[in-house]
Amino acid sequence: MPFALVASNDSKCDCLVCFATMKTKQFAVVTAALLMAIGQMTLIPAFCADSGERKAVRRLAPFVKPELYDITLRPNLEKSTFSGTETVTIKVDKSVSSIWLHALELRIDSSYLTDAAGKSLSTTIKRNLKEEMVGFFSTRPLAPGVYKLHTTFSGTINDKLRGFYKASFKDTSGKTRTIASTQMEPADARRLIPCFDEPDMKARFKLTLKTLPKFSAVFNAPLVQQSVKNNERTIEFGVTPPMSSYLLALVVGELEATPEVIVQGVPIRVWSVKGMSHLGTYGRDEAARILPYLNSYFGIPYPWKKLDLIAVPDFAAGAMENPGAITFRETLLLLDPKTASTHAQKSATSVIAHEMAHLWFGDLVTMKWWDDLWLNEAFATWMATKTVDAVRPEWQMWKEYADARTAALDTDSLHSTRSIHSEVKSPEQTHEMFDVITYEKGASVLRMLERYVGELVFQKGVHSYLQSHAFGNATTGELWQAVGAASGSPVNEIMFKWVHQPGYPLIRVEQSDKPGTWKASQQRFFALPDGKPNNQIWDAPIGLRSVLKNADQNGQSQAECYELLRKPFGDILIPPDLLLPERDKGQEPVLANAGGLGYFRVRYSDPIFAALMQQPRLNFDPAERLSLIDDSSALMVVGLIPVTRHLELLSRYKDETDEAVWSSIIGDLHFFDRYVGKDERKAYQKFAQAQLANVFARLGWDGKENESTQLRQLRASVIGALGTIGQDQSVIAEARKRFAGYLKDRTSLDRDLLSPVSTIVAYNGQKSDYEEFRKLSKMAPTPEIRVRNLFVLDEFQSPELVAKTLDLALSKDVRLQDAPHLLGGLLSHRQMQNQAWNYIT
Repeated sequence: MPFALVASNDSKCDCLVCFATMKTKQFAVVTAALLMAIGQMTLIPAFCADSGERKAVRRLAPFVKPELYDITLRPNLEKSTFSGTETVTIKVDKSVSSIWLHALELRIDSSYLTDAAGKSLSTTIKRNLKEEMVGFFSTRPLAPGVYKLHTTFSGTINDKLRGFYKASFKDTSGKTRTIASTQMEPADARRLIPCFDEPDMKARFKLTLKTLPKFSAVFNAPLVQQSVKNNERTIEFGVTPPMSSYLLALVVGELEATPEVIVQGVPIRVWSVKGMSHLGTYGRDEAARILPYLNSYFGIPYPWKKLDLIAVPDFAAGAMENPGAITFRETLLLLDPKTASTHAQKSATSVIAHEMAHLWFGDLVTMKWWDDLWLNEAFATWMATKTVDAVRPEWQMWKEYADARTAALDTDSLHSTRSIHSEVKSPEQTHEMFDVITYEKGASVLRMLERYVGELVFQKGVHSYLQSHAFGNATTGELWQAVGAASGSPVNEIMFKWVHQPGYPLIRVEQSDKPGTWKASQQRFFALPDGKPNNQIWDAPIGLRSVLKNADQNGQSQAECYELLRKPFGDILIPPDLLLPERDKGQEPVLANAGGLGYFRVRYSDPIFAALMQQPRLNFDPAERLSLIDDSSALMVVGLIPVTRHLELLSRYKDETDEAVWSSIIGDLHFFDRYVGKDERKAYQKFAQAQLANVFARLGWDGKENESTQLRQLRASVIGALGTIGQDQSVIAEARKRFAGYLKDRTSLDRDLLSPVSTIVAYNGQKSDYEEFRKLSKMAPTPEIRVRNLFVLDEFQSPELVAKTLDLALSKDVRLQDAPHLLGGLLSHRQMQNQAWNYIT
């Protein structure tokens, strides 16, 4: 997809209740859910005009399919219109009297058919506005065979961030200019051309573009030739391999590109609006790193002829995997590696890897219908982490992946959650599925399966799946069949419940009377238990690992064996080499979720938990430590363990040095902060300071030469927490001092401290600070700097400045793509959420 910037779509009343009971990372999920719902109703014209009306359910006839679109387009950016001609080669397998395609907001001016012999057949045109379809009725029945449908049409270059739309930017002189770009997923190719706008209606596309001489254009296929005559540039592109209509891409305007690099025969460039191409070399070079790894992993050479990555000024999603022409939000592609934070670099590389993984998994092989969207997005999310970990091992990405898994668990514990695989009656419903369940839960389930069957076996199954369905379509079940054939395991049977039922299990393990075994049980976990019985069960792979020795600190510890719990109750056999004869029965220091890879929570009985806690911290890998903390926090919230036990666990991690683990701990500090009343606030601030004191004393403000990226990011997280919820006055004073120095000299402040320092200044700031950040955002030399200084406005606490930010979010000074994130930030804060909510409602 659209690489999702919005984490969830749960907008039911459950989420409003959960505002009072969830941790900070959960707040982000709920906030994004509300803002997506609100954005679709009131904020973003992309969705307000027709999302309530687009309920088409009639599918196109499976016996009438396109083979080739030959398109000529003439866009007029000044008038925001376009016109075109199209010849679609169509194969008809069954006698019909009409051919139906999709069309929306298009005027069809003329049409006729030709048969295989070239004989013309006149047609009459019938529109079905409700179904967004247009029918072409022949003067005589069409026997099975190949036909060509010729049409002329025209339409509008809209301002809805979907279909073929306008994106504006200011050039170096401050003048506003416009380009035109596409965003077709899930069903908006029909806004550009009459087409068979369903994912399993694959065809080849050929485009000729007629535009102004000053304009450049990027399409899925390479440029073949171009010429200028009579003040018009004609650009002819090659023919694409077969692909779905939602992957059609076209960007037109005053564009410029980086010099290309050729990697394994594939030319790679980054495109941007004029004046920004110097910020594209980072993305180009990261794509060049990624391509060889993906070629090797999939075992199928890159299936498209070139790779263009295009930064679009106005873009509703994060990025879109159009083959040969991937489109991105500017902040996720254009950056200056000399000034960009580690977080910005990781984000850009991860999104590039995500979209490039789609070029095989999603583009080469595409789901048959939108109910399998999860497979595309979950696979790309999982594969992006795997890829970035391979090409950037110093970032240790699997640890961050473990943190993302907890966000999925948080959302999936709500009554309003859904199953990964959901029924989709119309393409418009697909918008509801770009959420944390599709991406993070789906990816976590794939990661769990990969480890259960073995990495090489899983890779073999993926290769077989892609090879069998190349340039075609497939279903989830066909992937399970391929992995099952490679592994010899009943993968389809095991995975069915994980994909087709909502939620996940809480696994309870305790002592057993049988030597060398644990008693185990499973029950669906709810963040807000309602006391009603729930009989859901899963085939849960329990990964066992002894913690008697140091663990892999890169977050990739392996289970020593798996036990598959397939019933509500069962015994888990602990292998003899994991047993300790000298220990009391049932108190072996063995984890039931090795590597933190199982998509479930674990509740250990007190003796087993005590045995685990006797082991040194480094005998658990970071993902396991994070999992222990997160499970404990969730169990505490629902009252299954006392608060004291969770606080005792946190106290063990005062000397923690891993940024991913601290992310969970700091999340807990934010969670507790929401419950603290005015009278207890000072005491709580001292408590937070005490939790962070040891790690801050070790890290200090300034990094050391050749320091790891993990420590740099950990320092930023700790300082940010101390200066906000901790209200450490010395940290606040130092942040102000460093920010003042930054205003005089932009090179004086460490790039990874820019975000926490800005946050601290804003959190404790006044009107003059607010205006300073507004100015910094307007004058920003890179998209990252613009967004950082814009979004930090959410941190100001005064009601007057909150009101100013709320008004700003809906003004012309803020891009449509950024408004929901400004509002979401305000909704997630304890101090401002009521004011923000009242304003929005």
